[in-house]
Amino acid sequence: MWAPDAGEPDEEYVVFFRSPAIDDRIVDQSAVFSFQSDPRLVLDQWLEDRPDCYRKIIIPGDRNLEFRDKLEQLNVNHRTLFSGLEGPATWLKQYYQPQSESDSSG
Repeated sequence: MWAPDAGEPDEEYVVFFRSPAIDDRIVDQSAVFSFQSDPRLVLDQWLEDRPDCYRKIIIPGDRNLEFRDKLEQLNVNHRTLFSGLEGPATWLKQYYQPQSESDSSG
């Protein structure tokens, strides 16, 4: 958790936290929420001003299926990210969709 130093009381900050399991979606997603010191704060801009707080990962298009498989092993997929029927339906469609031979190599 990051917060401003005691000597910087006017510094804008963002706190990330896990919520109690009060909703099925929160449980399914293992959700993490953010709280901003100022509701007018634009999170994208705050992060841009602090590049040491995050890391951007670009996945090459030709490795998309490989990364999807690795995320699936970690239980990160449409089924766990989107509640209701849309998430499991999209996951089932992707899971059972026939793959071309070029997609299955890797």
